[in-house]
Parts: sequence; structure tokens; C-alpha cells
Amino acid sequence: MVLCSYHHPQPDSKSRASDNDVLTTDSRLIPRLFRSLAPECPPIRIQRWSARRAATTAALFSGGALFAYLLFDNLNESNFF
Repeated sequence: MVLCSYHHPQPDSKSRASDNDVLTTDSRLIPRLFRSLAPECPPIRIQRWSARRAATTAALFSGGALFAYLLFDNLNESNFF
């Protein structure tokens, strides 16, 4: 008993030729073709900077700067440089 068949018949040479004609005539048709085959989905919202995001970014850079300062200070005290 076969539940699912993955056999896809090969297209005939006539359809391949017409596909090649479409590809060579206008490459802008390809994305339009794939978009027409895709299911409908809501548009993606652009992420915006909020106060929370800005504070998190500032904290990240401040922590990185503090880490770099402490690292180089410790290396300098141990005569590593």
C-alpha cells in the first residue's frame, strides 16, 4: 500500500522550451511567479526603535566598554604588554 508517491513526471520538451522563453524574455517575471504560488501572508512589520530597545543597546555597549577596560587594565598591571 503506497500512501504517498513522490514520482513527478518529467515535463515534455515543449514546456521546457516555453519555460526557457519566459526566463529569457524578462527575469522580473520569476519573483512574480513565485509570489503568485505562495500562500497569502500578512505583511511583515518593520521593527522600530523603542525606549526599551535603545536602553538595552546602550547597556550592551556600556558593558562591552567596561569589560574591555577591565581586561586591558588587568593585562597592563600584569605586564602582559
